Amino acid sequence: MKLDMFKNEYNLKKIKKINLENFSMYIYPRFVQHYVKNKYEPFSSEIIKNYLKPNSTFVDLGAHFGYYSLLAYHSQKNTKIIAIEPVKKNFEVLKKNIKLNNVKNAKLYNFAASNKKEVKDFNLTEASDSAGFYEHPLTKTKKIIKIKSYPPDQILKKKKIDFIKIDIEGHEMAVLEGLKTTLKNNKNLSMLVEFNPKMQKNAGFQPDDLLKKLESLGFEIFLIDELKRKYYRLTNNKYSWQEFINENSYANLLCIPKQKSLFVTYFSHRANLGGAVRSHLDLLNQIKKFDALSHVVIPSNGPFVDRIKNKAVSFDIVPFGWWVSKGQASINERHFNSLINITGYLDELKRINPHLIYTNTLVIPWGALSAFLLNKPHLWHIREFGKKDHGFSFDMTLKESVRLINLLSEKVIYNSKAVQHQFKNYIDPNRGETVYNSIEIPEELLKEKVKQVYKSKKSLKLIIAGFIAKSKGQDQAIKATMRLLDEGYDVELLVLGSFSKNDPYFISLNNLIKTKKTNKIYFENNVLNPYPYINQSDILLICSRSEASSRTLVEAMLLKKPVIGSDKGGALE
Repeated sequence: MKLDMFKNEYNLKKIKKINLENFSMYIYPRFVQHYVKNKYEPFSSEIIKNYLKPNSTFVDLGAHFGYYSLLAYHSQKNTKIIAIEPVKKNFEVLKKNIKLNNVKNAKLYNFAASNKKEVKDFNLTEASDSAGFYEHPLTKTKKIIKIKSYPPDQILKKKKIDFIKIDIEGHEMAVLEGLKTTLKNNKNLSMLVEFNPKMQKNAGFQPDDLLKKLESLGFEIFLIDELKRKYYRLTNNKYSWQEFINENSYANLLCIPKQKSLFVTYFSHRANLGGAVRSHLDLLNQIKKFDALSHVVIPSNGPFVDRIKNKAVSFDIVPFGWWVSKGQASINERHFNSLINITGYLDELKRINPHLIYTNTLVIPWGALSAFLLNKPHLWHIREFGKKDHGFSFDMTLKESVRLINLLSEKVIYNSKAVQHQFKNYIDPNRGETVYNSIEIPEELLKEKVKQVYKSKKSLKLIIAGFIAKSKGQDQAIKATMRLLDEGYDVELLVLGSFSKNDPYFISLNNLIKTKKTNKIYFENNVLNPYPYINQSDILLICSRSEASSRTLVEAMLLKKPVIGSDKGGALE
């Protein structure tokens, strides 16, 4: 016998309390599946959490139980909530949820948002989240009721509004008319609008009518794919909305004012957390302050992916290699495989439709090539010397490679004047500019608990952090420590980095330590968060033969640790 899944809908005696990530809420029993077993609209939820700013006013049209209102309130300090829910029993649950979460700055209204003040027929559907002015294709109407409607402008006039969520089952065109004054007075507000093609038709419109209306109001439109965690920019896209969702389905549309809309696809060369990647993570966090959206293309899975999850950053994994190598420069099968994978990916990147493509490193050309083939502007961020710091040789000649960087980029950014100086004879000076990394140390990373590595309370505690490679000079740090120990000083050294135990350089470091039989030198491998370890130390060492721009040096200074470094490259700056 088929169970009646709607039997407890609208039954206030049967509501259940559930605990979500940052708050609790009451729901009808059917919605346990939505909110607990399946994360509800996960990527749209990430967007609210990451892009809403402190002291914002969040308007929730079609609030239902208030999920998005509660999410907004708990995401940022001092968020003001204005929530409208037309169905009386849903509204009662909404009120209980606001009280349960002790939301102070909330105004709740029990009417339907529309374009005029009137009393209208309203479909009370079996599914409580599908009630509206029009019949819903996925759920039956229980009964027709009379309901009051008002233009949202009537309660929002003269208010500063930052974000509006609209989920009103096909009545979007009327509500946008009812928001005319609010939109005119708040040029920088963003919106999250449910797009249901069937409901648009039931309301007497074509689905494209809603998209055209939003664009005429000055918005760029991004379709949100919740399962793929992806943005697709519909504005100026050669593909229509039918390429992204089925007519019988729905999706949320993120609407951002055109004057501040920026969507960037970044090509990153690796998925582990080296200096360039950690600087990239900082950039992804900082650019949100300007409401820019981010999409990353990376060659493999790894810690980088873990760091951008829950940050409203979309990503694709596309295997590709580098166009530099150590030792003898060679063109081999990695170029062929990379070309096959990148050209096979271009159609998806065309659908994603970013404004700009950005390459985060000297060592890969695939972002520049993609930008050229898709006729997109390209920005190249050079963070390495290449040969001098990492021993890399271009697979083509240096002159040919850097000439391509110049030709395929609207702008070239260097992370230090030392790096800019190295390429000054090859890259148009009007195209290049030095921009230093802006480094922030997140509080949660600083507070992370790690084991105490150093054994002696009274010792001088040294640390060298970074990839374990000959160019980073860990052998110099070890030799200096052993010399200090020979001279009777109480010192300990932590070598923090990523390494393979079969790597010849790592083996040579171990053999070096064995010559002195010391137990005062320690290794920590694959550490994702270096800050608690730097905090344990007294002095940070930088022994690289030449740093393009020493991120670790700046991090140590931010943590108020003295640094001893080699007097070469970008570290001097």
